[in-house]
Amino acid sequence: MVAFVRSLLLILVSSLVSTLLVSADHKADQLIECLDGVSGLDVVLPSDKKAYKNATSVWELKVPQAYPVAVVIPTSAAQIQGAVKCAGAANVRVVPKSGGHNYEGWSVQNGTLSVDLQEMDGVVADKSTGVITAGPVGIDLTDVRAHVLTLSLALRASLVHQGATLGMLYYYAWYDAGMGINAGTCPPVGVSGFMLGGGFGYYSRRAGMACDSVTSFEMVDANGRLLKVSRSQNKDLFWSACGGGGGNFGIVTKWNIKMMPVPKTIQYASVSYADDLDTAAQVAAYFQTWASSADANLGSELHVGPNTSAAKLFFYYAGTVSLRSIIESSKLPTLGGADGPKVSYKNYTWIDAVVAQAGWGLTSPTQLLQRSWPSQQDYRRERSYYVFPDGWSSSLYETLFKQMADMYSAGGNIKFRTSGGKISSKSSSSTAFPWRNALGWVITKAEWDDGAGESEQAATAWLDKAASTIDASGSKKASYVNYIDSSIKDWQQAYYASNYKRLQKIKAAVDPTDMFTYPIQGIVAA
Repeated sequence: MVAFVRSLLLILVSSLVSTLLVSADHKADQLIECLDGVSGLDVVLPSDKKAYKNATSVWELKVPQAYPVAVVIPTSAAQIQGAVKCAGAANVRVVPKSGGHNYEGWSVQNGTLSVDLQEMDGVVADKSTGVITAGPVGIDLTDVRAHVLTLSLALRASLVHQGATLGMLYYYAWYDAGMGINAGTCPPVGVSGFMLGGGFGYYSRRAGMACDSVTSFEMVDANGRLLKVSRSQNKDLFWSACGGGGGNFGIVTKWNIKMMPVPKTIQYASVSYADDLDTAAQVAAYFQTWASSADANLGSELHVGPNTSAAKLFFYYAGTVSLRSIIESSKLPTLGGADGPKVSYKNYTWIDAVVAQAGWGLTSPTQLLQRSWPSQQDYRRERSYYVFPDGWSSSLYETLFKQMADMYSAGGNIKFRTSGGKISSKSSSSTAFPWRNALGWVITKAEWDDGAGESEQAATAWLDKAASTIDASGSKKASYVNYIDSSIKDWQQAYYASNYKRLQKIKAAVDPTDMFTYPIQGIVAA
């Protein structure tokens, strides 16, 4: 009898698997046949092994290759509309990929239609008329890339396609208009993913979150409609696009972003303390409050590690007074010996400051136009934690620094990035991004170069230990959605707090079948 039951179960399971495989094959065939009918759309299939591997690559080396049913590389919003309609008819989920920098690699997923937006990066504007026209506009895109942005000084805005990178915005905003972008420090990061997560950079205290600079955008929804979104049109979608995270509501095809005037000179300073855990902890405890309440033109970071427990501060100042005077009057701890910390000063042009902030061996502004770094990226994991007005104690910082030094000193790094300034000028419910009142956020980061080996195990063990230590301290559960982290269980609270319920309602209105969603931490319809 037992043998009979086992045989029957095997038959049933085999039949179910076969049915699922046939169904999957049918959906794939239906999708591909439909995509072939979308005029001019470049479709990459698994059979084209080299092109497919390139199209499905992501930034994070630790992420294994995923296998979408197909990859499309559109050059127009109309092609995206056609692709989304095809996916809907075949009941296949859609995943947009802009820069491919999603920390979990979720910008490319198994069994989905991958929409690679790398060619949607052309922008041409007429400064004389104040009219900005997004490409392609009948011009070869290779020529457009030589003049991606020409910004209207009258409007102080740029019209940007989703496939554009932050580096492109920085470069052409400066050289074509002498203006700046309130954005992040990593040039190859895609504009859309960055903006949709809120967007944070060195000058966010001066100009707010990057998403606060968005004036309007266009988006293809789950029905293939091209929606115009602004404070007066589709207002809920506009609210959700500032911190609601990428890949949740549709595919943004075009951005209008307000530019900001910048000084000709950016003042830079670094402050280095002695190699001592207690010193580093005391510096961190003081810095988190002082730097968050300082001149809003001051962007700053605290680094501890790698390979050392010393504290190092970095400052970029876009104001008019002397940065030296700000630092000398700051009452930063003069610890680490009789001579105090070592301080160095340097002046940059705005664009050279952007290059310096990027790091990674960048030496020229033209490198900002590259979609990848000049050197190979290591394997890495990063986690983030917002620090609120009561701050973290020096003892908590010391514990974290000691854990890093003991468990993973060969690649460990802890950073504190300051918030405050104009970021906190909005309420937590004014946009989907909720953590407006934070002093800043702590990033724990580990890098290694041996794939899934002992180094990764050590890195993960340290990051997990740090997370447990922070949780045990009673700190509020809060993380940055652009540093998406699959280990977070209560991610709805960590990324969105009380704004999550509203995000769910918006999701139900524009994507009730969850066509656009991440596999673990995607917003689902209420």
